[in-house]
Amino acid sequence: MSAAEKITRRLRTSRFGRPTIVLDSADSTMALARELAEAGAPIGTAVLAHEQTRGRGRRGRPFVSPRGGFYLTVIDAAIEPLSDAWRVGFAAALAAREALIELGGPEIQIDWPNDLLLGRGKVGGILTEVVSAGARAPGAAALPVSLIGIGLNIGPEPSASAPEEAGPARALPALACAEPFVEVAVALLARVELLCGRCRSTAGWRNVLESFRHFAVSTHGRRVLVHTGAGTSIEGTSEGIAEDGALLVRRADGRVERLRAGDMLRE
Repeated sequence: MSAAEKITRRLRTSRFGRPTIVLDSADSTMALARELAEAGAPIGTAVLAHEQTRGRGRRGRPFVSPRGGFYLTVIDAAIEPLSDAWRVGFAAALAAREALIELGGPEIQIDWPNDLLLGRGKVGGILTEVVSAGARAPGAAALPVSLIGIGLNIGPEPSASAPEEAGPARALPALACAEPFVEVAVALLARVELLCGRCRSTAGWRNVLESFRHFAVSTHGRRVLVHTGAGTSIEGTSEGIAEDGALLVRRADGRVERLRAGDMLRE
C-alpha cells in the first residue's frame, strides 16, 4: 500500500488531505500546490514529499529538505478579508507543535514569525502564500486560496546534505511511531484543519493567538535583535505579539516598534 493510500485511510479530517498526493521527490511542494490550485484543484488538496530539491523558505531563501524529511503544502480557502490571511501561518505552527507532541515528540517552541525550535536548533518552518486559484466548476468565480506549507526535519540532519545552507537547522529526535511520515501527515492534517478553521472567527482567532503567544519564544520581555531587511535592524525588548501578528519591540529610548516581518536573533 502506498503512503498516500495509508494516509487517506487514516484521515481524521473533513477536507484536508482529500485528495492526498505523495511524491518521492519534488522541486517544492509549494510550487506544485500553486500549479494545482491555479488549475482548479479542490480545497483540501495536500501535496507531500519525502524530499525537496528546491525547498523554499521566506523571502525566497532555500529550505534545506533532505530525503527522509516531511514536506507538506495544503490548499485552503483564503481567509476574508485577505488582510487576515496571514493568520493561518500562526495556526500551522501551533498545529505542527501539537501533532509532534501527539506522536511522542518533544515540546518544541515557536519563533516569531514562522520557525519551529528545539533549543536553539530550527527543526521546522512554516510558509504561507495567497494565490489566485482556477475556477472549480464551469461558470464559477475563481477565488483566492491559501497555500499552507510546513516542513519538518523528521529525518537526517540537514547539515549532512547542505552544510553551507542549513544554518541553525537541526533534526528532530526520533518519533515514537512505526511510520513517521504517514503518522505525522495524519496528525498534522487534522490539527491544521482544526486550527486554521478557528482563525475564521473572532473568538477562534483569539484562542489561536493566545496559544501562539504562550509557546512563542522571545516575546516575554527578552532582549531581541530583529533584522527587517534592506540592511536595517531593530534592537530592544520584546513586549509581546499584537492582534495583527506584529511583534512589539521597545527600543532603549522608549519607542515601541511594530514589526510584521523579520529575522529574529535572541540575545
